[in-house]
Amino acid sequence: DVYKRQLYLPAIWNWPLVRSEAMYALIPQEMYQSGNWLTPHLNGARYLDKPPLFYWLNLAAYYLFGVSDQAARIPTLLIGLGEVWFTYLIGRRLLGTRAAWLGGLTLLTSVGFFTLHLQLLTDHLVTLGLAVAMWVLLCAEDDRPSWPWAVLFQVALAVGFMSKGFIGLAFPLLILAGYAWLRHQPRLRYLALNPWGWLVFLVLTVPWFWAMEQAHPGFLQHHILNEQILRFFGQRQPPDITPFPLPGFWLFLFIWLLPWGLLLPEALSRFWPATAASDQARRGRLLLLWAALIMVFFSLSSTRIEYYSLPALPALALVLGWRLDRSLEWSRDVGLLAALFFLGLLGLAL
Repeated sequence: DVYKRQLYLPAIWNWPLVRSEAMYALIPQEMYQSGNWLTPHLNGARYLDKPPLFYWLNLAAYYLFGVSDQAARIPTLLIGLGEVWFTYLIGRRLLGTRAAWLGGLTLLTSVGFFTLHLQLLTDHLVTLGLAVAMWVLLCAEDDRPSWPWAVLFQVALAVGFMSKGFIGLAFPLLILAGYAWLRHQPRLRYLALNPWGWLVFLVLTVPWFWAMEQAHPGFLQHHILNEQILRFFGQRQPPDITPFPLPGFWLFLFIWLLPWGLLLPEALSRFWPATAASDQARRGRLLLLWAALIMVFFSLSSTRIEYYSLPALPALALVLGWRLDRSLEWSRDVGLLAALFFLGLLGLAL
C-alpha cells in the first residue's frame, strides 16, 4: 500500500488521458450531465459496445469528487490495489506468506502493471473479477464448496461479465473446470452449478441487458453477436481494430513483467517439477493453468491487443514470487531481489 501511494499517486494525478481511455471518462461524464445511467453515450451518440460497470464506477467517482481527470482515475487506482491484494491472498494459500508477498511486490513493480494501471481500461475489472474467483475457488477447496462460496464466485463472474462481456464469465469457468479435473475433485464444480449462485448472477446482470433491449431494440444482437462472437473471429463490423501480431503479443507478456520477466523462463522451468512434489504442491499448477488459458485464448482470437494478456499477470507474478522465495531460502542472499527491485523502481521513475 505504501509503494502504491508513493509510485502511483504522483503519476496518476498528473498523467493526461491518453489514447482511447478518454472514452471511459467521457461516457460517464455524459451520464452525469444527462442523468441517464442506462445507455452509454459518447459525444451524444449511443455507445453499445461494452457493459456499463466501469462507466458506473467512474460515474460514482464524479458524484463523490466532481468531474475531473483525477476523479476518473480513482476507481482504476482502487481496482489495481484490489488486484495486488487478491494476488497476495491467492499466493498465501498456494505458496506461503513470503512467496505471496513477493508475488504481490513483483506484480506491483512490474513495468506493465504500472503503466497499464495509469490508463482507464475495462480489462482491469476483468482481472480483478478473475482474481477474486480464483481466491474463492481455493477457499472452497480448503473449506468445502457450499452455497455462500458459490454465490461469491458468481458475484466475481458478474463483475467480469458486466465489465467486458463473456470473457469475464468464460475465463473463471474454464479455469475452474480444468482445475477440478487436474485435482480430481469434481465437487469443486458445485461453485458453477449451484442454483443460488446463478440466481445472484442473473439478478446482477440480466436487468441492464433487458432494459437496454427494451430501450434499443436489436441491442442484444449487436452486443452479443457483433461485439462478442464476431469480434473473436475478426468479423466485427465495422472493422476498427488492427490485430496485434501473435509473436508481439507473446513478447509483450515478457515486457509487461520486466524487470522480473528476466527470471520468468527459469522460474517456470523450476515451478513445474516443484509442483509435482506433493498433493498440496500440485495446487500451485492452478497458476500455470490460469496464465496458459488467457494466453491461448487470445492467441486463437483474430482480434488481440498488446495489453490483453493483463489478466495473466497476477498468476505469473506469483510464480516469480515463488522463485524469489526459493532463492532467499536457499542462499539467504537478498542481493538479486534488491537489484531487481531497484531496477524496477528505476524503470518506473524514468
